[in-house]
Amino acid sequence: MKVILFIFFLLVPSLIGYAGPIDVNLKIVQWSKNLLGEKNTDTTEFNAFADTCIKYGKTTQLINTYRSITDAGGKDIQVSDLRFFNALCQKIDTTHPTVNDFYTCYYISRIYIIHHMDDVLPLRYASMAVTIGKKLNDDRLLLRGYYVLTSYYTNIKHDLLHSYENIEEMDWVTRRSKIDFIKEGNIDVNVRYAVVYYYLEDYERAIEYINKSVAEAKRLHKYEQLFDLYKRRSYNEMEMGDLRRVLRTIDSASIIAAMLPNSAKFQNYIQALRFNVYEKFGDYELASAISRSVIVDNLKGDNDDYYDYLYHLVRLYLHEKKYALAIQYIDTYMASLKAWNLQRLENGYELKYKLNKETNHPAEALKYYEAYILYDDSVHHQKNNAALFREQLKYQTLQKDEALKLERAENKIKMQTIRFIIVGSVTIVLWLLLLLAYRINGSLKEKERLNRSFAQQLIQNTEYEQNRLANELHDGLGQELLLLKNSLAQQGEDGDADKVAGIIESVRSIARELYPALLDVVGLKAAIENQLNKIDQTEKIFVASELEYEGEIDKNSQLQLYRIFQEAVTNILKYASATSMYVGLTEANGKIKLEIKDNGVGFNVTEKINSGESFGLVSMQKRADAIHGILKINSSANGTEITITIQKDENSNS
Repeated sequence: MKVILFIFFLLVPSLIGYAGPIDVNLKIVQWSKNLLGEKNTDTTEFNAFADTCIKYGKTTQLINTYRSITDAGGKDIQVSDLRFFNALCQKIDTTHPTVNDFYTCYYISRIYIIHHMDDVLPLRYASMAVTIGKKLNDDRLLLRGYYVLTSYYTNIKHDLLHSYENIEEMDWVTRRSKIDFIKEGNIDVNVRYAVVYYYLEDYERAIEYINKSVAEAKRLHKYEQLFDLYKRRSYNEMEMGDLRRVLRTIDSASIIAAMLPNSAKFQNYIQALRFNVYEKFGDYELASAISRSVIVDNLKGDNDDYYDYLYHLVRLYLHEKKYALAIQYIDTYMASLKAWNLQRLENGYELKYKLNKETNHPAEALKYYEAYILYDDSVHHQKNNAALFREQLKYQTLQKDEALKLERAENKIKMQTIRFIIVGSVTIVLWLLLLLAYRINGSLKEKERLNRSFAQQLIQNTEYEQNRLANELHDGLGQELLLLKNSLAQQGEDGDADKVAGIIESVRSIARELYPALLDVVGLKAAIENQLNKIDQTEKIFVASELEYEGEIDKNSQLQLYRIFQEAVTNILKYASATSMYVGLTEANGKIKLEIKDNGVGFNVTEKINSGESFGLVSMQKRADAIHGILKINSSANGTEITITIQKDENSNS
């Protein structure tokens, strides 16, 4: 009896202690089911659920519920969500990450990107998400990681080059993966390519990628995605000015809309799109008739449809001189825009300018015209960056074609070399046999001398061929590594393939540093401007420039000036501890002058050169001598100034 009582008193406290957590677990599970069953999740209720999950360490339950609700459209991704995701972020173990760690980084970066809150943190967390996806060897996660990286470079940095590179990584993941879910990701990958080409104003190429996604969506019976794809295609066709083509696409979207749940909502999108088309193409009577059937408030769920409709509606009212309605809707349009909507803000201020001009308010018209010009300059700058990337993309395509031709030529040379070695080897064997026969016959002295001479020449030729082949193999290292990486990936050696991929990237990076290919494409001024833009975006230093040079000099002179610029800027960033720098490239009186100044700590020029450790300064002097330039380096505690002046007529293209 005493034993029974002892066991009872021992177990009862433990059972009481576990009752609380068990009740909490059941409560959280039931709470999660209730939230998932709601069409529109109450924010306050979800925050209370999140706080409870964090308090009791139910991270998986929180993240899975959040994913399900946001993916299903029951909850928007809000800034307030950062509160509990930041709490989860404190527990991330980067050495042994989990799926929860991935989604924590993924959603933090998405919140920053969607709400344009920062231009550094989203990159940090998106990169962490990609790294975790690679460590976990999970293509589903990796695809999401590259997706958010692409969104960052497209929507935050407007950097189409890095956006395109990450889309290529997404494309690689979908092509190599054997998971059906990942294969469906081809739809989104092609849409991402289409977005890039839309910004590049290559609408036909964008439509090609959209059509690939259309075919895939039809095969998988993804009708809501198909509806969105037809809308995207119509935007590109509108930009091309092809009325018949865009109307056919809208008709296709209308057929799909009739098949979807809540068909009336999607038909409302179709009517808004038809209105936009007819207004854009100047059929105001038909546009006005269609506008009466559009429910404006029902477009707010899709910002693009909402903004585009309001913009064209104001244009219609201006045409019809219905200024009161124009004022109402232009104010609604402008109030909905965010600071990052540069193109839409430009459109809005242009409409306000025209409205005030037509209603005889010159002071207001001037104010809005100045705002319009300001945003027009910003949009123009983005388009210039897009044009630069377009040229880079063309150059990369040409490089790939040249690499393919080079590979074929190298294979041909290898085969010729192998045949040469075989023939040479057989010849040597035959000569040795002949030499032995001559020795046996006792009359080989003269023929031995000739044989030795021939053998020596053959060895020299062989050495020459081997040396030439070694150089060709060295130049083709990147291609060989790529073949090795693909082979490892096909054999399932993903770890080794990733290592080789890293080596390839290193080789490519070194190649880009060894020869600035952009210089040949856009010239000296644009290449320097591009490099300064990168420094301005990535380094904590104020960059000023005066690039007034518009002439032409030979490629070698351009290259040497660019190398001097590179060396000087590298020294500033590494050693000068400067807070500002200035780069000038000017032309006057037949002379071209390059100036690089900083406000750093400076150095003793003579002492540095005589120390034998100033390879960079000596290199700059040699490069200046090579193009008959005059190099001056002045440095003190107030900073350093480097100038090089060359005669244009001595270095001009003929």
